[in-house]
Amino acid sequence: MNNINLLDYKSKINVSKHRNNSSLRIIAVGLLFLVSAASIVLFILISLSPLPELSKQKKAAEFNLSLSSSEIVKLGLVNDRIQIINNILKNRPQYDQFLNNLQSLLPSGVAIDSFKVEGDILNVTVSSMSLFNINQFLDTIQNADKSQNGFSNILLSNLKIDKSDNSFSVTLMISI
Repeated sequence: MNNINLLDYKSKINVSKHRNNSSLRIIAVGLLFLVSAASIVLFILISLSPLPELSKQKKAAEFNLSLSSSEIVKLGLVNDRIQIINNILKNRPQYDQFLNNLQSLLPSGVAIDSFKVEGDILNVTVSSMSLFNINQFLDTIQNADKSQNGFSNILLSNLKIDKSDNSFSVTLMISI
């Protein structure tokens, strides 16, 4: 017996191709819809996000920093110099205290004529109309407490007598 097939083989292939094509079309349309929906959602999220405002604020901050960068450098330089000055003031001898101590030792009638600082040595010239006052000053400074006044060594470098006005002057080299 012969098998007779009433359905044509080509029509079976056409039906399966038609089903494949229609399913591919449905998938393509679905993906197209999905991509469109995702694009719309992404657009809405970007437009509602604060990102553009943040980028504007960032640009404004960068602009302000670029304008004030020289001021920041100057401020850093000033701070550095302040620290250096503080270190110098801490390490340097207190000449005002030495001068105050020296003035407290002066008897009446004796005055400081000159005061010169050379490293750790103070050259002080005092004068008086009386040799007794000069002697009293020298005794006072010699007997003064060295730790309190800060004088470590005292050297009489000059004794001058001015006969024109009967005055006496003494120059002392005081080591600190």
